[in-house]
Amino acid sequence: MAFNRLQKLGEAKFQRITNQLMRGTPPPTLARLIQQEWRDEQKVSEETLIRQLEQLHTVFSLRYGPNLKLLKELIDIAIFQKARMGALLEEEEALPMLLPGLSAAINDYAALLSRIQKIRFDLGLDEYKRRVA
Repeated sequence: MAFNRLQKLGEAKFQRITNQLMRGTPPPTLARLIQQEWRDEQKVSEETLIRQLEQLHTVFSLRYGPNLKLLKELIDIAIFQKARMGALLEEEEALPMLLPGLSAAINDYAALLSRIQKIRFDLGLDEYKRRVA
């Protein structure tokens, strides 16, 4: 595989590298992390390591780029839905009764936020902090 050097660092480090690339961390910063903090790949020039990290970033961008566009679209929809909920809440507060449409809008918004978070986890943009049983 084209990224053997990076994969030989171990699954945990490779995952951290890919997560950082997806979050936008520049390859030179990751190269310094690998060589200076982790003390790995000392025999390889920093420029070679940076080139490999840039190539890995390109592969992930091509593979996950459409999902990032989808994520942006879902975030735009969530912003729109939040505004609709605000308008419905104002309307409901002016009335002596509850609006059933507000509950539906809240449920839709909650489901949308859940989908957005799942995509963020799947793309490695957020780390799952809780223990999986």
